[in-house]
Amino acid sequence: MRIRFGVIGAGKIGSLRIATIKANPSAELVAVFDQSKAAAERAVAGTGAKACTDLKEFLDSGLDAVVVATPCHLHEELCLAAFAAGTHVLCEKPLSNTVEGSANIVAAAKKAGRILAVGFNLRYYPMVKFASKAVDEGLIGNVTHIRVYCGHDGIHKFHSDWEYKMPESGGGAMMDIGIHMTDLARYFLGEITSVYGSMSESVWHVDGSEDNAIAIFKNPDGIVASYQTTWDEWKGYKSYVEIYGDNGMVRAAYAPMSNLLPLTISFLPLTAAESIVGSPWDGGLMVTLAV
Repeated sequence: MRIRFGVIGAGKIGSLRIATIKANPSAELVAVFDQSKAAAERAVAGTGAKACTDLKEFLDSGLDAVVVATPCHLHEELCLAAFAAGTHVLCEKPLSNTVEGSANIVAAAKKAGRILAVGFNLRYYPMVKFASKAVDEGLIGNVTHIRVYCGHDGIHKFHSDWEYKMPESGGGAMMDIGIHMTDLARYFLGEITSVYGSMSESVWHVDGSEDNAIAIFKNPDGIVASYQTTWDEWKGYKSYVEIYGDNGMVRAAYAPMSNLLPLTISFLPLTAAESIVGSPWDGGLMVTLAV
């Protein structure tokens, strides 16, 4: 049985989601909703799916799940309508441009008894899967702290004002790319219960849209994460998560995609430090053996 999908938004991100649905034999594209009839028709060309400019017509198409791929200030209304129609929802990040809007979406999902997922795709990147496996298998020992970082070189990367200008954007670098690092911090630490930090608008000078933010997160066990996100990364797009343990650390970085896994093994009867270096994509590890 194939999952019957509808996609709201036939722009850049929506088109990517549509291509994924079309390529998956377990999924069926049933309908696409967009304010532009031409955009919706281009999106469904050759699929047999309906092109809709009316939301009710779209939601009455017999859908199992809806992908919301619109500017984030529109997410709340669309997600609430989808849950009211009884569908599951995958919503692009950020969930909303306000805390209240996000809370309303979560409440609607619970009331409807349907799944709400947010597009935190970094969790599924090979380098993050590698890091997660290393942590889950205890290779680095007990986690002591983590570091997360993500940045790019500025607002010229954006195509539309809503991507970086308040109130539609909901914020600056933290909502744009830092939100992925917040997600990875929660992925490896669990819930974050304490946050302290600072942000500034001193590079691009966009009111309400921070271009730098640095913070310390802490989970209920007192394990901390250092967090930084920026629109002032001179190398271009760059991100990483580093998880440190009492027996080593593992690093997942992008772009380019890479991993590092140095381990300290102090119980071997060695007379000198040795190293074994390999590519994690070939199943190898970078292991430091300490005397």
